[in-house]
Amino acid sequence: MIVVDTREASKNPDIVRRLKNEVEDVEIKKLPVGDYLVVGSRKAVLVERKTSLDFVHSVSSRRMVDQLILLSRVTDVEPRILIEGSLALIEKFSRWSPEGVMGSVISVVEDWKIPVIFVPSKRWTVIYLAKLHRNLGKIKKKIHPIRVQPKVYKLHEKIRACIEGIPGIGPNLAHEILLHFGSIRRLSEASPDEISQVKGVGRKRAEEIHRVLNARYMPEE
Repeated sequence: MIVVDTREASKNPDIVRRLKNEVEDVEIKKLPVGDYLVVGSRKAVLVERKTSLDFVHSVSSRRMVDQLILLSRVTDVEPRILIEGSLALIEKFSRWSPEGVMGSVISVVEDWKIPVIFVPSKRWTVIYLAKLHRNLGKIKKKIHPIRVQPKVYKLHEKIRACIEGIPGIGPNLAHEILLHFGSIRRLSEASPDEISQVKGVGRKRAEEIHRVLNARYMPEE
């Protein structure tokens, strides 16, 4: 069975139509997180689909961090992120560098422990979902609810989340940076040279951290 989130179905009816041609049991239902829930006899997989441009935009706006937090809290399912479309579009239509994009992808995989799948088009998205559905095996039951564990954030988690919102900074690296400087205030006062001394940061990432923490807030940018 494949459950398609209602919002995803309304935005991409062509994917739903193609899925129904490939998979017998496709349902449209509101999901608390994710876009596609693929349920099999062995396990269930929750897929969050993003176009290549949406991926970098969601990282820049911190929306990606919020989604990763929700995906990491789901129970009884395996979360995955599917990035659809040419990565060359990111270079053409955004200010992101290949290094920044790959840094964010690595952070998702290594820091959040969520696999990332790349596909070139919607057609390949359908092929991936249909193939995954067949690989997981048929089930008899119709409903597989997604449960998201409630989260009460502690102060140190709120502080770390502020740093995780910077592109390319995952939970582990944010933890190391904050251990080194002790607070966001001290980090914001540090120079790029001082920030780059933290293991795993590097010069370019240090400059980006310094720029983000010290730039004037300009919503139109």
